[in-house]
Amino acid sequence: MRKLTEIEQIGVSAGFILNFRDLSESYWVEAKKVKGIWEKSERKSISVEWCRTEGIRIEQSLKRVRFYYDIPRLLEELDSSSSTHYKVFNASLSRDLILI
Repeated sequence: MRKLTEIEQIGVSAGFILNFRDLSESYWVEAKKVKGIWEKSERKSISVEWCRTEGIRIEQSLKRVRFYYDIPRLLEELDSSSSTHYKVFNASLSRDLILI
């Protein structure tokens, strides 16, 4: 986690996608926010309520047993809230690589 927060110092947006399967909700949360709650709280879990206030909800759909995340829409939302520009490149048949 330390490395993720350090990478933000060079202009890279680092974070986590947190999925709450029982609620069918997923959120993008910046690494520095997760690190902050991890260091300040006695609990080592992150609540959905906290994600709802601190994160960005990601639209999702369940495809059989795996989720599809609407990453392009997430990047649009991130782009509209900051001056950082994002591009999504197809890195292979099974993954997307996000370059900033």
